[in-house]
Amino acid sequence: MGRAVKLPESDVTEYVPAKRTNRVALDVTEDAPAKRSKRVDPPAELEEEDPAAAAFLLANEITFHDADSPLPCMSFETAPFPKKLIKLLIAQPGFKAPSAVQAASWPLAVAGRDVLAIAKTGSGKTLGYLLPALTRCRLEKADANGSPICLIMAPTRELAIQICSEAVKFGEPLGCRAVAVYGGASKKTQSNNLQRGCEVIAATPGRMKDMLDIRGNGYNAVTSLTKCSILLLDEADRMLDMGFETEIRSIVWEIPTPHQTLFYSATWPAEVECIAQDLLTNPAKVSVGSGGEKLTANKSVTQRVHVVNLGFALFVCCFFVCSNLGSNLVVCLFVRILLCFIVFRFVLRFVLGHRR
Repeated sequence: MGRAVKLPESDVTEYVPAKRTNRVALDVTEDAPAKRSKRVDPPAELEEEDPAAAAFLLANEITFHDADSPLPCMSFETAPFPKKLIKLLIAQPGFKAPSAVQAASWPLAVAGRDVLAIAKTGSGKTLGYLLPALTRCRLEKADANGSPICLIMAPTRELAIQICSEAVKFGEPLGCRAVAVYGGASKKTQSNNLQRGCEVIAATPGRMKDMLDIRGNGYNAVTSLTKCSILLLDEADRMLDMGFETEIRSIVWEIPTPHQTLFYSATWPAEVECIAQDLLTNPAKVSVGSGGEKLTANKSVTQRVHVVNLGFALFVCCFFVCSNLGSNLVVCLFVRILLCFIVFRFVLRFVLGHRR
């Protein structure tokens, strides 16, 4: 059994498990346990009990496939995380309230459940799984003694770097370190980072398999997953499309059981369903949106497609970038790499004023 202790950096009583398990709730708030809904869809009883929650579920197209799921977390102030993490979250520019997938998955993940979340790309899934993972790392890092507690697997190195950057930013107040492990970069540098110790690893499956030296039965392994208690799979459908199923299964075999698994995907084809059944234990499934098994675009992202002749591409791109300089983010996609490089250099030098 666990014991209740008073941690100096939190001012709240927290549950510290005596041993790692994926069925222990991380009680990090002073509030009472979350209310439980009685049905999958927001019924009349829920509308009477909590009209705001019922309206939130309907407005954001959130579907709980488990009738015993907690109600969503609709504000940062009530998020089930340490106070330092909530303070940093509220301070982020443009962060006003949790996204739909965050609101639905946070209570489930902190409760210790295996979570299966289906949500569109760009819907805030990264913080949906990262903040519960960091909360667990904070509680277990003393026993781990520098060994990784959380493993996050992503299909591309760009996504792994992005996840690691967020883990470093939100993990710093909790004293949690993160390391990115991906192909196309120096193994020695990444090995040194792992050997210094970390609580979170954001990795692509291929390079992570190399770091564990699975092919050599772990004889030359750089790190160990013996203290890993939470596994996160982001964009699982893309990893399967890229042929990483074998690597994923071999890495999961290195993680002790039981452990908690958070499984996030943009689509729900048969291949994803098959591996989810193997990796998850009695998962709580959450769907956000109505895309079903098809890959659909996020409604919050405005997409414009301009098909132009090669001779006008530079002019059109520069005009488009200049007219949208006040926007938060502009992404341009090119078919030809050379054209992309020319436009990039031109925009840096003549539009943004960079001379290098």
